[in-house]
Amino acid sequence: MTSKELEANVQKDMPDIRVIEQLATSLFPRSYRPCVERVEEGVSTYVYRIYFANEQFYLRILPEIGDSFAPEVYVHRILREKQVKVPEVIHFEHNSLPVQGFGWIRRDSPNASSLEAEFPGNRAFIYQHLEHDLASLEEQMLTRCEVASVRQVLDRCDSWLDDGEQAWLAHADFDATHIYQERGHYTGIIDFGEIRGTHSLYDLGHFRMRDGETLPNLVLPHLIEGYRKVAPLPPDHEKRVSFYSLLIATRTLAQALEKRPKSVWNHQCLVSIRRDLEVLQTCK
Repeated sequence: MTSKELEANVQKDMPDIRVIEQLATSLFPRSYRPCVERVEEGVSTYVYRIYFANEQFYLRILPEIGDSFAPEVYVHRILREKQVKVPEVIHFEHNSLPVQGFGWIRRDSPNASSLEAEFPGNRAFIYQHLEHDLASLEEQMLTRCEVASVRQVLDRCDSWLDDGEQAWLAHADFDATHIYQERGHYTGIIDFGEIRGTHSLYDLGHFRMRDGETLPNLVLPHLIEGYRKVAPLPPDHEKRVSFYSLLIATRTLAQALEKRPKSVWNHQCLVSIRRDLEVLQTCK
């Protein structure tokens, strides 16, 4: 949904709201004037909410010039064809891109015909920042004993990283805040800005990491119940999901420490890491 008109603004800072209003006006019929507001929750992209004729739309803009939403447009189209309730993309300037490899989906080839990720294997993706992250967290966020426990879990459960050579598309920011419902019935899922090629349990691990942060009760068991109706899970899925939750939480906490050090002392990832270590202490 990027626009050439916005590139000069995006390069330095977020686009001027007046430019966004002009863009929104050009996208909709002139019978109504759209109302635009900035959505502050957007982190990896600039997000704007557009009200038009009793409907809500969202405009997302990538901060980096040359990057593309083409992988997400492709994902949305395929999911809608499979009757998955995700938003319809009504405006996009680049061509669509089907995941080869593990890690972040590459955005530098807007005319490609498939989804491609950074690394040939899961292990390279997982270990890319792991040693640096553990070193950063030791003593600052985690005790030496806790870091040692994480390393012991990694040693014991290392073979799980080789479980399957095929990378699967992951939402990668999967938690309760991105799932929509009305009167208790699921209506859709949003925000594919973090998509990557990963192990099939990655999204469940991310959901476990955030479980308990937004809602008063843990809801992962209900998600697992629904998940296993459409895809098989290994008998030890609880530990394997906890393993990926531990890996994701370690990376997320280290990033938070680097970017927002004053806000990490009661971070959900601390809760998650300690919760996962309890489950994985008996991992063999």
